[in-house]
Amino acid sequence: MIIVQSAGSPPNTLFAVMRYMHSNVDAIEVDLRLTADRIIVLHDAADIQTSVTADHTSPLTPIKFLSCLELHRLGVCTLEQLLMVVGTKKPLILDIKEASVCRPLEKLLAKYSYLRPSIASADPET
Repeated sequence: MIIVQSAGSPPNTLFAVMRYMHSNVDAIEVDLRLTADRIIVLHDAADIQTSVTADHTSPLTPIKFLSCLELHRLGVCTLEQLLMVVGTKKPLILDIKEASVCRPLEKLLAKYSYLRPSIASADPET
């Protein structure tokens, strides 16, 4: 079985997903986080670089404090966008990075009739 997250493409992006939609991979793995406005986005790290300062440092902002629109401007994909692209063509492995994702995830999967995802989490609270 071949499971892919990025393999040469930026991870957790629509670009990576589109690259593997018509390939021989058996499943696509993505990492899930929740935004300030309770939208599920694909992102591994809890923080994201939102700007570069004059002294060339890159401050990080927790994703949970940013809106979906702010993250969209940074190129972050939502799970809903992913579900619209993938549908049921490829199995998804959803890596839940925080417990707050669970309820919105349940609703979103029901909306798209995506009833059999594989769900993983290293967080014992999930």
